[in-house]
Amino acid sequence: AIDPEFVDALLVEGLHEYVVGSMPRGIRWFSFLVGLHGDRAKGIEMLRKVELYGIRNRLDAELLLAVIYRREKRFAEAIPLLSVLSDRFPRNFILKFELAQMYSDLGDQHRALSVLDGIEKLRAAGAPGYGRVPPARVEFARGNLLFWYRDYDQALASMTKATANAHALDLNTGVLAWMRLGQLEDLKGDHAQAVSAYKQAIAFAPKSEAASESKRYISTPYRRKS
Repeated sequence: AIDPEFVDALLVEGLHEYVVGSMPRGIRWFSFLVGLHGDRAKGIEMLRKVELYGIRNRLDAELLLAVIYRREKRFAEAIPLLSVLSDRFPRNFILKFELAQMYSDLGDQHRALSVLDGIEKLRAAGAPGYGRVPPARVEFARGNLLFWYRDYDQALASMTKATANAHALDLNTGVLAWMRLGQLEDLKGDHAQAVSAYKQAIAFAPKSEAASESKRYISTPYRRKS
């Protein structure tokens, strides 16, 4: 209100509009009663203005929009933002992993794998920031991507490498890697090997959702839905 031309101020207001507007209907109704209003589309438009015309908060807006576009399954709009952010922050490998995921979700397997290959080259070359990336993390990402694209032989090879060094993975990635390995073994027709992987998943993170899912596949082999 003091300075209508100060576009950066829209960052907080835009985020507020989006968050409140994204709440489940029942909660939104209650929020409306206590004076909270929100509009998802309006919030995104505000953040877009900060991204385009902001000075102090432009980077924050770009990052928030990338997260929101992923949540909204607007992958084509997330990719340019992640590319810009990845170039601006070359040590941040998480941005590249996210970029690979967005290409994969968009249906561009070639570019998704190309980004993962780039991460591996940077890791192998000891690029700044990439010394913290375990090889198993790259293999998991590649194997998981190939799993969804139904390239089971290559996916199995990558996931086998990932689980061989599962101790280097975070809890969520490690348990998912073991479960995915089991699913791949089931798809290849080797349920005995699959059960062994499922048991590893359960032992890796017993209280996780992936562990609970793995328990079901021990008695009933995993089958991919069409």
